[in-house]
Amino acid sequence: MDDQLLPWLRTQIAETRELAHEHHLGCCRHFRDGDVLGLEACDCYGPPRVLAQCEAHTAILDATEDAQSNGEWGYPDRILKALALAYQHCDGYREEWKP
Repeated sequence: MDDQLLPWLRTQIAETRELAHEHHLGCCRHFRDGDVLGLEACDCYGPPRVLAQCEAHTAILDATEDAQSNGEWGYPDRILKALALAYQHCDGYREEWKP
């Protein structure tokens, strides 16, 4: 497995999570109207869905990393490369990471 793929993916997920929060604060009508709602109570759907995907991706990375360190799983790079496709438009993506 490429030693740089896992940390790169974690960075992309963290940046996506931050962008979702910024979008919610800047664009959501509840914030424009003065209502202060958390992401869970908001009906704008975009940021909560993105945040849920970030959490899912993080959970997959954690499970893949745990399985690999325990010697339980021999092909984590296929899963990491598949996840990396969601971030292929980001700086630092490498062609050799394509599945």
